[in-house]
Amino acid sequence: MISHISLDVTDTFEVIDTLGQLNESEAIFSHLAKYLARYGFTSFLVSGLPAQRERLEPHILLNGWPTGWFEHYTAMNHYRHDPCVRHCFSTIEPFAWDEMPARLLEEPEARVVMEEAAEFGLAEGLCIPLHDVYGSRVITVAGQHLDVAPSARRMVHLTSLYAYGAAERAIRKPTYYKGVSRLTERERDVMRWTAEGKTFWEIGKILGISEATVNDHMRNIRVKLGTRNTTHSLAEALRRKELRL
Repeated sequence: MISHISLDVTDTFEVIDTLGQLNESEAIFSHLAKYLARYGFTSFLVSGLPAQRERLEPHILLNGWPTGWFEHYTAMNHYRHDPCVRHCFSTIEPFAWDEMPARLLEEPEARVVMEEAAEFGLAEGLCIPLHDVYGSRVITVAGQHLDVAPSARRMVHLTSLYAYGAAERAIRKPTYYKGVSRLTERERDVMRWTAEGKTFWEIGKILGISEATVNDHMRNIRVKLGTRNTTHSLAEALRRKELRL
């Protein structure tokens, strides 16, 4: 007789194999959502983790949060006070929301984030942080009422890792072969002046925008090009013929 655990493992590896063959964000999103639903997860987010003073939106790869919650979360800039985010930066282990250290919920703003999430149907969840030399990322999955066995939690962990890789691969897909320009004219202006060795402050003065806006443009450039830093962005922009010096 085949156990439920064996079926979970078999199904999980089938999903992983499928994710490994997909190159479109929509298909990756659909397969991940269907897989997570079997464990009671109704919402998920696959994203990079910028510094808490930065905005989260440009780093998101797959957004499976309820629309109302995402709009509220970003409008209130809850990312600054999200205790899940703070804990992600301090651990490499997956954790359920109710496993976070109590000290992270001492600030009223942190409690508000979690209380309001529950109001939008994200009462319980699981975060899977990822850290390497390129930065920090997270896959967070949530639902109203969860009862996930340890074996299932491991399966969700494993599948989420592959989902992140698939989502990142889809974002980096070389659409420039189709003649599609991925950078805006202003983003190319920022890149050109960066190649000239100008600082963000100097570029802001030249273009008549704030230094913070220049930084936002550069962050968006990295997301669009799938690059990790300014030097990598310049090299990739030149390779894609988005930039000519």
